[in-house]
Amino acid sequence: MKQAAVALLFTAFAFAQTRQVTDADVQKVTRSAILIDTHNDVTSRTVDGFDIGEPATQGHTDLPRLRQGGVGAVFFAVYVSGSYTSGNHSANRALQMIDTVRHDIIAGHPKDFMLALTADDIEKAHREGKIAALMGIEGGHAIEDSPRLLRDFYDLGVRYMTLTHANTNNWADSSGDMDKTSVEHHNGLTPLGRQIVQEMNRLGMMVDISHVADKTFWDAIETSTAPLFASHSSCRALANVPRNMTDEMIVALAKKAAWFKSTSTAVSFQPTAPPGRRSPTWWPTSTMSGGSRVSAPWASAAISMA
Repeated sequence: MKQAAVALLFTAFAFAQTRQVTDADVQKVTRSAILIDTHNDVTSRTVDGFDIGEPATQGHTDLPRLRQGGVGAVFFAVYVSGSYTSGNHSANRALQMIDTVRHDIIAGHPKDFMLALTADDIEKAHREGKIAALMGIEGGHAIEDSPRLLRDFYDLGVRYMTLTHANTNNWADSSGDMDKTSVEHHNGLTPLGRQIVQEMNRLGMMVDISHVADKTFWDAIETSTAPLFASHSSCRALANVPRNMTDEMIVALAKKAAWFKSTSTAVSFQPTAPPGRRSPTWWPTSTMSGGSRVSAPWASAAISMA
């Protein structure tokens, strides 16, 4: 009897090892979770008239492919090129990019997209079969050194901000120009930069450290009372370029209970919300499994292919 049981167990194990994973299996798993794209630059096309609802022959994003891929939520990039700092046009450009999300994408396709301002909104969109549309500013120069503008952008729906893009701004150093002697650098965050990070914490806006210089990263780790966020970074050990994160940075991000979205995988280290934080908070507080919420401590990583 014991031998028969062992044989049966071995047969089951062998079957599990040789079972072929089908496209249907992948689709089932994908659609049971909420797959989130944490940084999508299609807005640089929609602001110029591209219709996200139509199949595209160029670029990587359109509604048919979002549906086919089972994407449940998208952080659309409110990207502001560093060139807009000339003449103080950065905030104006940010408003145009916010408008293309709210008008061209969401209002233009109300049966498919829903504006999401909270984690609950993402889950509601998922239940209604819609894609949650969120916004993240790319480039801290968009606020033109003004915490007041930061608050205005939050009220318009922005839920994260990348402290810098490829250009150093007046309060934070970027990894993109640290080798340029013509650029005035600050050795990380200035006092204003720390104030901005603290105000983002108070608002519940995620602090995105993609693109920042190493010292800016460490200053943000020190300053922020909330977990940080890397919306689109990669590993420097695999691709040795300044904007990618070292192993030490990734470990520090994990200890801060944060979210790291690389170009190939997404890894979340989920905390509980720190006491006294404005609700709703925007750092991940749960993993999603079959549409249900599962609590997880920071040391528990949820990994998904992106």
